[in-house]
Amino acid sequence: MNKWAKKVTTDMRPRASRSLNRLYELAGEEWKRGELATAFRLFLLVAEAGVKPAFPVVADFYYSGDGTARDEKAALYWYRRAVRELGDSAAANNIGCILRDRREIGKALWWLRRAVRMGDNWAHLNLAKIHLTMRDGRPHAIRHLQLLLAARSTTLGSREEATRLMRKLQATKSTNR
Repeated sequence: MNKWAKKVTTDMRPRASRSLNRLYELAGEEWKRGELATAFRLFLLVAEAGVKPAFPVVADFYYSGDGTARDEKAALYWYRRAVRELGDSAAANNIGCILRDRREIGKALWWLRRAVRMGDNWAHLNLAKIHLTMRDGRPHAIRHLQLLLAARSTTLGSREEATRLMRKLQATKSTNR
């Protein structure tokens, strides 16, 4: 690349970045208005241009099939990019859930443990659910539920679900005595 071309492309970066950020904002506005197909196309455009916050959003669209055809493979691709390039722990949790639903339990456990290490406490709940399906998994499930309930940053929904599961486990333990 010659000096002039390098200078022109360098000078254009801030404008291009502002334009991509504006497209990202427009995508969000379309989403809020319920224009899911338009929102998806805009989010995909900016994600493909490298706007990292769009990565998990595009993955969510692909996974849910809202605004586009449901495409698990594409969802996994964008979730992996979100983990790799953003350090997005929720994306790691989502990968684990997709793999769990595919019955790829070993891989699911690996991704959910990674999500926990990255700070996603919701992954404790998903790990507990998997362990409850495993022979001798009850102690592991209880440990993950306890870790979730002891965590400072959890959602009300995850805390309520963990509490229900813990009560159910305690009730079945007392009836088995």
